[in-house]
Amino acid sequence: MAYQRFKQRADQAMIDQSLLWPLLFGMGAITIMTRTAFLWLPEHWQPRGRAGVALSFVPALALVAIVAPGALGTLRQILLAPEGFQFGPAMAQIAQDGRLPSALAVLAVGAWRRNAMQALIAGVIVFGAMRWI
Repeated sequence: MAYQRFKQRADQAMIDQSLLWPLLFGMGAITIMTRTAFLWLPEHWQPRGRAGVALSFVPALALVAIVAPGALGTLRQILLAPEGFQFGPAMAQIAQDGRLPSALAVLAVGAWRRNAMQALIAGVIVFGAMRWI
């Protein structure tokens, strides 16, 4: 399905069909090389100092980038409801949606355990429980 859409866009952009597969593989190779550079580059080329410290926060920031928009969107809907904030309906909406409690679980477990994977697992468990209830 995705290939068909890409091919249609390539047709629209008038890209030569003989270049389609080499372009796809080239883009994939460049993406893999840049994202895994820290694994295959020699250690003396690894980032040090502030850059190394900043890169250590990337997993946590990626987790926040995934979780925060959904949770804040739910909170925004509740607080800016046309009928005004009402505690009962707000709690029902929070329980029905599940994104805000799962985000809070991610924050709590992340702060407690200092492990992004455990925080993500806790968020998924809470989200699944809230959807199941």
